[in-house]
Amino acid sequence: MIPRGNASSSAFNVPMALHDSGEQTGGLNPKHAKSRNSRNVQEAEKFILGPMPIQDFLDTFLQDSASDERKNHMRSSRNAFNAVPQRGDKASDITKPLLTALRSSTKYRFRCPGFSFQNTSVRVRHTQRLSSMKPDIICFASHHLDAVKSSSRRSRTDLGYTALFVDVKPDPEQDFFNDPPSDADADARDSHQFILNIDDEDTRQQASRALGQHISYVTEVSDVERGYDPTVGPASEGEEILFREAITSYVKLQLDVEEDELGQAVREHYKRGAVSAIHVTVKDGDVHRNRRFIVSRPVMSPLWPVGRGTRGYWAVDADSHQVVFLKDTWRYDGEDDDREGNILEGLNDLGVRYIPTVICHGDIPYYNLGEVGKGDSDNDHDASSIQSTLTHRYKPNAWVCGKVGYDLKRFKGTNELLHATYDVFQAMIDASEKARRIHRDISLGNIILVKEPDCTLRRGYLADWEVSCKTDSEGLACNAGRAASRAPSWKSFECIDIL
Repeated sequence: MIPRGNASSSAFNVPMALHDSGEQTGGLNPKHAKSRNSRNVQEAEKFILGPMPIQDFLDTFLQDSASDERKNHMRSSRNAFNAVPQRGDKASDITKPLLTALRSSTKYRFRCPGFSFQNTSVRVRHTQRLSSMKPDIICFASHHLDAVKSSSRRSRTDLGYTALFVDVKPDPEQDFFNDPPSDADADARDSHQFILNIDDEDTRQQASRALGQHISYVTEVSDVERGYDPTVGPASEGEEILFREAITSYVKLQLDVEEDELGQAVREHYKRGAVSAIHVTVKDGDVHRNRRFIVSRPVMSPLWPVGRGTRGYWAVDADSHQVVFLKDTWRYDGEDDDREGNILEGLNDLGVRYIPTVICHGDIPYYNLGEVGKGDSDNDHDASSIQSTLTHRYKPNAWVCGKVGYDLKRFKGTNELLHATYDVFQAMIDASEKARRIHRDISLGNIILVKEPDCTLRRGYLADWEVSCKTDSEGLACNAGRAASRAPSWKSFECIDIL
């Protein structure tokens, strides 16, 4: 059972990475917005399923968990959307009456107590630019409204605080989703793009009632049940100062830069007022403890609505003040030996050189929300109750390592390039001879340049061992095909014999 609670202290507005962190990402360049949207469409076709009866959907994903007292303050959804037209000349012809219906209230009853529906389509600088558009209507928790309204129209703060959004199309033909006809064959249904056809009056009435019920359910559940992570929260003012100073010193060591150049480099990892604390649960014998790490702007951000939502941060350990690397992702479910944290721990124990040194790692359990922010204190949670997707294919996981630097694309001179690639070659040899393991995903982004305090030249470290696997006596991969199924980098070195 997911614990109920409110994560109002969580960090909802995570900055985006400023640089491409891998060959598959297109960054946030407005010129690439159309290609990003095209890819989103292609990826969505693989994951969107249907059709599904409305009540079955509500019962499966949005159980009615509101208290009787809360229900007494909710307006009925019956006939609530009768005034919303089926189509219009422009989106605003539908948006305005829909907002009126969503905001409808009496003295004692509201559509969604504690939440507010806002027209966010007008909170943009350029209404017709793909890179500038936002959903027509976003539902925010009332206590987030001030933060949203005080933000710049150019920012994506609206999306960071979104509880629910509605994107309006003036004509059903413009909708990405469409229902196949009742006599459609299997090929048509396999397109995986389905939604209710509101041109049908009976279906429209059913959809109107369900819309009100759906919205009520979404806003009834806790932040945790809507998908927010209660292990992430805002850092204190003191922690933000600690983070900025530690990152500044570390960047200066790595790049040997000063003044404006140093400030620009620090901005890759730090955004003022957007500093958060992430708790990583680690097992120490029979006891589970939280370790607190301070983060701000990630060096890699997910740009797609489907996938594992991986972010990587330069982080600062709140206790030791050490600069570390923190990876936050939804890992593939599988054997313990396949988890990246366990793989790296094993390689560290065997003395494999020039790879990240694991500090801690673990899956994210269902917490007692009152205990999350207590640093190293023990936590009242069921260690066996790990979060996962409904398909049980992914589980949230975080790991922290002690080697932090810049990828090989940012090398300085031939001397550094040759030394770094030789270091990585040594890592490959060690992994093969000492652990019988092959990396299978060597790319520019997975070779990290790190300058130690007592060295003048940055060394190369081989990171991202998630798609690695054991090799047999002939040096061939034991798990053929695993690298391809787990989507390694587009431009990476992969020997045909080990795939």
